Amino acid sequence: MADAATIETPLQALIDLAIDHWRLSRWLLGSENDRTKATPRQTVRRLESFFADREISILDITGRPYEAGLPVEVPDTIDDPNLPNGEIVVDEVLSPIILWRKNVVRHAKIVVRRGQGAPKATSSEDSKS
Repeated sequence: MADAATIETPLQALIDLAIDHWRLSRWLLGSENDRTKATPRQTVRRLESFFADREISILDITGRPYEAGLPVEVPDTIDDPNLPNGEIVVDEVLSPIILWRKNVVRHAKIVVRRGQGAPKATSSEDSKS
């Protein structure tokens, strides 16, 4: 019989738990009632420590520019006339990038906004105005 202190946890279970931790953290940030935040805050801190001890990192790339080669799946793209033509940003993260020992073990699922507006003026065009 295995000692509880030596039971191995499958990496897949840790990845799933990391994603649930990220969801709880985002919910906590959006919660308005401070009185009810103490228990989830404590849970989030304990989970963060748990993942750090196991070298698991969670990357939320919300709001960052989209770059080719990011470890992501893009199930949806939103055309945005307010963004310059050709600019793409991460609008929403459905699940974050998960790293184990600094290596990607789960790609993020994201929604991006793609610029459909006028191209950005370059600095030389700005100086002509």
